[in-house]
Amino acid sequence: MNISFIILPICCKSSSLSHLKLSLESTIGLLVFTVSILAPAAWVLSNLESYKKRD
Repeated sequence: MNISFIILPICCKSSSLSHLKLSLESTIGLLVFTVSILAPAAWVLSNLESYKKRD
């Protein structure tokens, strides 16, 4: 299933389609980078008490 078919109406030009595709790829890329950095940090902070008990 093509996501551009869901998002765009039929009257859009191909140039706006490529612009939307680029925007969507950028958004997904930034989301992946953000999650890959913040998820491990959040896990460490949520388990900080268990690390303190080991010492």
